[in-house]
Amino acid sequence: MQSNSLFRFSIKVLVILSLIISFMPFQSKTNAAGKMVSGTITENTVWTKQESPYTLTGILTIYPNVTLTIEPGVEVIAGNGKSIDVKGKLKAIGTAEEPIILKDAYINGYDFVNQSIQLEYTNLYHESFNGGYLITSFRRDVTLRHNRFSNGLVSIADPYYDNLVENNFFTNGSTLNISNGRGKVFIRGNTFLNEGIDSEDILIRSREPNGGLPNVEINRNNFFGQNKINVSLDGYNRVIFNGLDNYWGTTDLLKINRKILDVNDNINFRDRLNIESIAYKPFNNGFEFGTLETPFILSVGDNDTTIKGLTDADSTVSVYKGSQMLGQSKSSANGAFSVGISPQPSGSELRISVEDSYGRKSMDGAVTVLDVTPPMTPQVNEISDQTTKVIGKAEPGSSVFVKKDAEVIGNGVTTMDGNFEISIDKQAVGNVLNIYSTDSSNNTSTMVTITVKDKTPPIKPVLTTTDVTDQTTVIKGIGEIGSTVQLKVENDLIGIGDLDGNGLFSITIPTQKPGTLLEIMARDTAGNFSEAVTTTVRDVTPPYIKYIGTVTEQSKGINGLAEPGSIIQVKYSGNTISSTVTASDGIFFTMIDPQLDGTVLEVTAQDHAGNKSVVFTVIVGKSSSFTDLTSNHRFYKEISYLLTKEVITGFPDGSFRPNDKVTRSQAAIMIGRALNLNGNQRETGFKDVGASSKASGFIASAVERGIIKGFPDNTYRPNEPVTRGQMAIFIARAFDLKNEAEVSFTDVQEGSASYIYIKRILAERITTGYSDGTFKPERNLIRSDFSAFMARALEDSFKVNVQ
Repeated sequence: MQSNSLFRFSIKVLVILSLIISFMPFQSKTNAAGKMVSGTITENTVWTKQESPYTLTGILTIYPNVTLTIEPGVEVIAGNGKSIDVKGKLKAIGTAEEPIILKDAYINGYDFVNQSIQLEYTNLYHESFNGGYLITSFRRDVTLRHNRFSNGLVSIADPYYDNLVENNFFTNGSTLNISNGRGKVFIRGNTFLNEGIDSEDILIRSREPNGGLPNVEINRNNFFGQNKINVSLDGYNRVIFNGLDNYWGTTDLLKINRKILDVNDNINFRDRLNIESIAYKPFNNGFEFGTLETPFILSVGDNDTTIKGLTDADSTVSVYKGSQMLGQSKSSANGAFSVGISPQPSGSELRISVEDSYGRKSMDGAVTVLDVTPPMTPQVNEISDQTTKVIGKAEPGSSVFVKKDAEVIGNGVTTMDGNFEISIDKQAVGNVLNIYSTDSSNNTSTMVTITVKDKTPPIKPVLTTTDVTDQTTVIKGIGEIGSTVQLKVENDLIGIGDLDGNGLFSITIPTQKPGTLLEIMARDTAGNFSEAVTTTVRDVTPPYIKYIGTVTEQSKGINGLAEPGSIIQVKYSGNTISSTVTASDGIFFTMIDPQLDGTVLEVTAQDHAGNKSVVFTVIVGKSSSFTDLTSNHRFYKEISYLLTKEVITGFPDGSFRPNDKVTRSQAAIMIGRALNLNGNQRETGFKDVGASSKASGFIASAVERGIIKGFPDNTYRPNEPVTRGQMAIFIARAFDLKNEAEVSFTDVQEGSASYIYIKRILAERITTGYSDGTFKPERNLIRSDFSAFMARALEDSFKVNVQ
């Protein structure tokens, strides 16, 4: 309790000192050897490799809501009493090739909103003084990944949010202290190599109100160092944490128990530390390994033909008598090994050496052969629910017995070469059989216990969903109760379902392409698979027609976009007048004779499976009859499109005047017609737009919708031309555009009235700007250009392609 109080007191002192120093201005002085820095950083700052090294001449404070970014390859040199105090954000993200160096630096994180510390590929160590803090953080966000810590303490206290300590290297007395809090702390994939250091690698404290919260997860870490504490638990309430899949420097659970210290009551670690699974060999986290412990070896009798024991998994175990190798074997996945040898006389000294998969060699273990002469332990083949003969090897001439509970269900005598076959009745899955042998002197071998395995495949499922189409999302059927049903496409699992008490299953799958072959099979709890049921997906989805171009009384063809490979038919009064097949990109064009204005044409698409799309009705419209607009005008199609939608009407003399400037009243009329706004003439509130104005209704409606605004002198200025910048504002507001492009123009300043709206029409491909990188927002807009912008906002096919 005293140590925890001192820890909290020291944090408070550091906070007070930092608050005082934080009012000092940030100072940066460049010299030939890099930069000298101290004081307070009040705006986002980047430290670069080019200006490295950075030497701390005092305490450096990162102000709240300010980020200090340290780039790869930067070196920061500090000293005793010099620290980086983080009230904002610290991002030190190096690379494996160019790590960041923090020498003699102390990073202190405070309890400020949005405060965070992120270190990746950073080497943080003390060189000029011994120990002390490397990092402290109180209640806030910490991310530590791929770093090297040396000669100091990393402390995370009472986190409010989840913190990550992943794939770091702690060495030379570098330790990790955690004070349990509301947020979780994930300690994953780290290596602790503190050989000869008495202090624990990880200290976890817990105080009210966080005691008993399982908020610390320690997984897939390497703990090296013999005869030392790896994890220490300290708290008034029970400290509980997830410790699955760590490598503790040994695979011996008794030794692991001694590496976990409970400061308060020293209860067995399994009550406090969830380690239902451990790693039986170190993880290759990319850091150095510690030493491989001497293997644990079971006692050996004079009739034993195996040397058994425990070491790391995937290790080569060699048994020697003097200089003679008696046997060699690999340890199993759980570190257990069994090396075959010839029987040795009692009193023989055997030496066991281990080399693991990383090339580490242990100190040799030794064992003296004991004088015990029972028969050898039988070696028994796998026994399943299909087995009628138990087959194996035992001591030649010995009797072998197979027992189920207390009943002998079979026995036999081994041959001269030690083989045996014992007939038994088929056993139920899960039955436990004990096999042992006795010799003529009634010495009994070690018992071999085997659980009968399930090797009987489940029955083949029967589908009740007999017609699987490209619209099917649920497949049902009947199968063996207790099994699960898997559905695969080309060996990829796309769905799985359990059978209920009636043997029924239902599997939800994503819709599949026509012609896809589905494979359905049952899998029981033992992993046996049934024979597969197959079915092919049938095509029932009608093809689509996405777009058909405008057809006028002068059109000699119809173009559009539909499902690739589909057959397009154009009908008039039920008779087919034209047909074609869409290309691989879905584009089609089919010739027709020019039709009269108002003619109704029906267009359909049909796929290879015979499915037909809905009927797309096309009404032949008038061609553009403007006297000053020809079909070779670059925006002829766009203007014709707006004419057919009655967005534009032209002038009484039959002209369109494409090169005339667009006035603010004309813009209001075209936007109002496109959006079907109320165009009834009425008062507008502007002193220069009366109810008698042709545009008054559309102007009033557009103002009500927030599309357009007047000027501070309460005028609308209806006859003034519309600029390109104003056009961007009108269209972005009218069509409620939200997405913003990253492209910027040299003549559009951030913060200008049209800045954000220009980025929005760029994102929607309504414009691209000019080739010289400008937008020219103050240039007056002509009627043909404004028509093009309106057509693109209304119809995707007119939008520009962005390279």
